[in-house]
Amino acid sequence: METARAILLIDSNGQSALDIQRFLKVSAHNFSFSHASDVQEGLNYIKNRKPDLILLDADIVNQKDFASFKQLSAKDSIPVILLSEMSVPDTQRSAEIAGATDYLVKNKINLFHLQKTIANVLKLSEAETKLGNTF
Repeated sequence: METARAILLIDSNGQSALDIQRFLKVSAHNFSFSHASDVQEGLNYIKNRKPDLILLDADIVNQKDFASFKQLSAKDSIPVILLSEMSVPDTQRSAEIAGATDYLVKNKINLFHLQKTIANVLKLSEAETKLGNTF
């Protein structure tokens, strides 16, 4: 049996968090889910436990928070998927600033797309870790 992959969602929207959790519960992959409702709570979580992946709502993060997340996620090699309410050119730029591996538009997220994106990002992260350990 595969080990559960720990996912931390940082999102102030309770309904959005419930929807994402529902999508992950029925996944073919084995995910465990934690939720932080604000950035500081998410940063505290990361300092105490290392999730395998972070889903980060772009709408609650300011530039200072982006810098903190980039530093923490890079230090611990935690991939970040940025979530945004809409797809605009600034979304991709915000994802790059945050050091995000990918980004998703919330109103376009569906069960299949979310699971596939998470699985792909986790595979990419594992491959990068293995490559980094061989040099």
